[in-house]
Amino acid sequence: MQFKCLVIDADGCVINNHEMNSIAHTRVTGRVPPGELRSKVIGKGVVEAWTIIKDYYGLNETVEELLEKRKKILSELLPKCPLVEGIVEIVDWCNNQQIPVIMTSSSSYIHLEQKLVGHRYIFPKFNHIICLEDDEPSKPNPALFLKAISKYPSFSPHDFLIIEDSDLGEQAALSLGCQIKKISPKQSSILDLIH
Repeated sequence: MQFKCLVIDADGCVINNHEMNSIAHTRVTGRVPPGELRSKVIGKGVVEAWTIIKDYYGLNETVEELLEKRKKILSELLPKCPLVEGIVEIVDWCNNQQIPVIMTSSSSYIHLEQKLVGHRYIFPKFNHIICLEDDEPSKPNPALFLKAISKYPSFSPHDFLIIEDSDLGEQAALSLGCQIKKISPKQSSILDLIH
């Protein structure tokens, strides 16, 4: 596989936070998130995702109240959240090959920092970190990946390899003509995607 720039989605591809999100979801809603709901919210921004969750369950609290509860729970859980196995090795390999690496997130930069609080050493390994603002459209809209592509205007979209874990992110990458590798929760290591 030939690529000139690696773009990695933070949630599920850099930080293994799906379990933490499931625990927080269960504590906030009193319900274990079903697969059908997960597929609707993975790749969405946090406000949009929790609007979907609120509507799905018919919850009485506002989205803001639900997010405040979630924030308190995640503040306990996220410092213990591990990185995805193999992510440091892939980023280091790209750095050694002088291949730029971009981390993307549908979260705000502040929220991303909170998620990676136990792994701040990884931030300087990325050439760029790109986050969506609250008013920007989330996946499957390709806005996040367009921001990444714009960092290297001499590269064509096909020169970018995007590592994603969501169907919505995969749709966004494909709509731009980028290469895509999708990681699954059952994958033993992210290294399997590149080698």
